[in-house]
Amino acid sequence: MKPASPFKEVPLGSDILIDPPVSQRLEAPRPALFLDRDGVVIEQVHYISSLDDVRLGPGTAETISRANAAGIPVVIVTNQAGLAKEHFTLDQYEAVHREVLRQLAAAGAHVDLTLAAPHHEAGEGRWYHKDHPCRKPNPGMLLVAAERLNIDLAGSVIVGDRASDLEAGKRAGVAAGFGVAAGYGKSERQKMAALATADFRVEFLAHLGEAEEIFRALSTAA
Repeated sequence: MKPASPFKEVPLGSDILIDPPVSQRLEAPRPALFLDRDGVVIEQVHYISSLDDVRLGPGTAETISRANAAGIPVVIVTNQAGLAKEHFTLDQYEAVHREVLRQLAAAGAHVDLTLAAPHHEAGEGRWYHKDHPCRKPNPGMLLVAAERLNIDLAGSVIVGDRASDLEAGKRAGVAAGFGVAAGYGKSERQKMAALATADFRVEFLAHLGEAEEIFRALSTAA
């Protein structure tokens, strides 16, 4: 029988994947750019496990590089239930992660921190959980990142292709959420769900490369 793991009993940040394991904090709080991975940073591939399928989304490297140049921390926050469901192994996840970073570096961009929540209620063993605080739409990954890097959440923004990405941003207290019409963001249902995120600024972009509104939101909230 699977053990019950109530949300309130799970220490924040427990058993998530964090790279780099030790992160250097900013001297003073700064807004960050939070990004979902699949469908935003890279093109959506269902339960991606092959390096051949890793392709950066349109304008991804340029937008991340622009944030790098402006001193804005870039943080990937990604649900990876494929680990809990055993659609791919931890080695395969890490290989895909390294390939994403390699392609970004080749284009002159870098990510400051990556957090992945592998938990799911349909999983087995280590990553089984009914409602882990770090699995979006819960805000745990953003809160962990804020603590590790000294991020000003109130001035930050999040970009995702699902309503759950934007809901996580709202719950973490970021300034705005941007949905992209890529990956799951192509679904009208996802768009309508995102727009229903009450009392939270939500806008839509074709892809991450449409960055002007993102940086305007960052500068306005900072």
